[in-house]
Amino acid sequence: KDLFGPYEDRTVLAQGSTSINGPHQGGWVELENGESWFIHFQEKQPYGRIVHLQPVHWIDDWPVMGVDADSDGTGEPVLEHERPTVNKPSAHKIPQSSDEFNSADLGIAWQWHANYYAHWYSLTAKQGCLRLYPQYNPDAQSLWMVPNLLLQKLPAPEFSVTAKIDVTHLMESEKAGIIVMGLDYATLTLVPAKAGYNIELATCRNAHTGSYENIMHTASLDESELFLRIEINDEGKCQFAYSEN
Repeated sequence: KDLFGPYEDRTVLAQGSTSINGPHQGGWVELENGESWFIHFQEKQPYGRIVHLQPVHWIDDWPVMGVDADSDGTGEPVLEHERPTVNKPSAHKIPQSSDEFNSADLGIAWQWHANYYAHWYSLTAKQGCLRLYPQYNPDAQSLWMVPNLLLQKLPAPEFSVTAKIDVTHLMESEKAGIIVMGLDYATLTLVPAKAGYNIELATCRNAHTGSYENIMHTASLDESELFLRIEINDEGKCQFAYSEN
C-alpha cells in the first residue's frame, strides 16, 4: 500500500492438480474493456516452452490467475477457456504448416542455428526450391557447433514432417538431410557413395559435452531425389523414414 513497504506476498498461480508444471516467466495484460489476462510459459521437455493464457480476476486487490476452485486465493492453470473479448473477432489461426519456397524470403517459422550469412542459401536459384550451400564444419565429431542448420520449433506435441530433397550436386565429404536438434540429436542424411548414395541414420547423445555422432543404420540408394520424414509421437519420440517415390 506504500512504495516503501511493508510488502506482502502471495501465490496467485500454481500447478495444483493440473498437468501444467511450473507456470513461470509471465506477463499481465489488461484489455481496453477491463479484462485481465496472464500469459506465461510451461517447461515441457522435449518441446521447450509451451505458451499459456490464463484469465485473471481481482479479489481484495490481488490478482487470481486461472481458476481458483477452492477459493484460497491461489489459482490453477486452465487448458481450455473462453477467449478474450476483443473488438474485432479474428478467425482461428495456426502457424505456417507447409512451405513450397515460392517467396523471396524465408517464412518466419524458420530459424538458423546461429547468426547466418546470405550465401548459405538461395530461394531464387531454382524456382519453388530452397537451395542450401554446404559449409565447412571444423568440429568433426558432431553438429553441435554448426551454425548453418535451418530449423523450426516443434509445432505440436504430436506431428509429422515430410521434405523432398534433391542431392544431385552433393560432392564427396558433403551431406544433407533432416535433423531433430537438441542436446541429444538425430539425423537422416544422404552422402555420396562409389555407386549412388548412402542414407545414414545417426544419433548423438549429450552433444554439448563434445560427444561423437554415431551412425545407427546405413542403406544404399540409386536415386538422388527422395522424400524424408520424421514422425513424432506425444512422448517426443522420433521415427525417421525415407521413400524413393
